[in-house]
Amino acid sequence: MEIIASKLTFSFSVHVTEVMEKNMTALSNLTKGINQDHVIITESLLEGGYGNPIKFIEASFTKTTTVNKIIKYISSRLSDEDKEYLGSEFENRFDSKRSTFFLRFDKNAIYADKLLITDSSNIIKLAIKLRAFTKQANYKSFLIESGIII
Repeated sequence: MEIIASKLTFSFSVHVTEVMEKNMTALSNLTKGINQDHVIITESLLEGGYGNPIKFIEASFTKTTTVNKIIKYISSRLSDEDKEYLGSEFENRFDSKRSTFFLRFDKNAIYADKLLITDSSNIIKLAIKLRAFTKQANYKSFLIESGIII
């Protein structure tokens, strides 16, 4: 095994007009069947443009078996069109300095238990941190084999 997914971090904003529980349900819809004891959730309080409070939530998973289960679940829910789009956008979505691949899911679709890739602002972002055990690692091939991209 030359490459592993070592960490998943979901992040999203919760505005004062949104319901926190609804956002946490959306997170659960992305991690169905995963023991929530394996998640580290951090919450930061930010200030919006008009002084409105905004909660910024980060949920991180680092246990290898959990990370792999979530990747498998997400890849099974992505449409082939979204996988092709992500594959064509690989260079724009992969941070080679941090070995991290980024996806943005439509939050409203997640509320309805659907998974759609989007570039809009009302999203849950997923950062997939990869770790290579060789200098010649092919991260794109790993993501193809994982079913995240085509």
